[in-house]
Amino acid sequence: MIRPILMGILVGGGMLYFLYEAGRRFKWAAAGQKDKRTDKIMARSWRVVVNVLGQRKLLQRGFRGVMHLIFFYGFMVLQTVAVQVIGEGIGGMNFTIPLIGDTFALCILQEVMCALVLVAIVMAVYNRYGRGNPHIRAHSQFDALYVLVGIALLMITFFTT
Repeated sequence: MIRPILMGILVGGGMLYFLYEAGRRFKWAAAGQKDKRTDKIMARSWRVVVNVLGQRKLLQRGFRGVMHLIFFYGFMVLQTVAVQVIGEGIGGMNFTIPLIGDTFALCILQEVMCALVLVAIVMAVYNRYGRGNPHIRAHSQFDALYVLVGIALLMITFFTT
């Protein structure tokens, strides 16, 4: 009984903090000048699909673009794991994501994307430390390694649980 309550408090606290930060950032963004963004809705929507879902600009960067594409889609798919864990923490072990939860296809997709994210981490380490990329500043070396190790540990945890 205590576990669902604790999970609810943690998730609720996280959501409240997110809303607070989102509101703070919205106020900052709202201070800018108004821009007409209601014209050309279909063209703008298509641009979102191409640039966000298709990652068009990133793919122009070759090796680095493919690496970031794997990270993007890997984390999009792996969010289903987070939803499942949070759902189980709040609603009990019988929780499944509606329509897609508890399917063999989702499990395989999660496993494949987790493995691909590990491949992307190797690519990132090679790009950052092996190739000596001139775009990388020395002060960001430790930060990047910290993030890459954290992501790698997250993926390894996924495989071991």
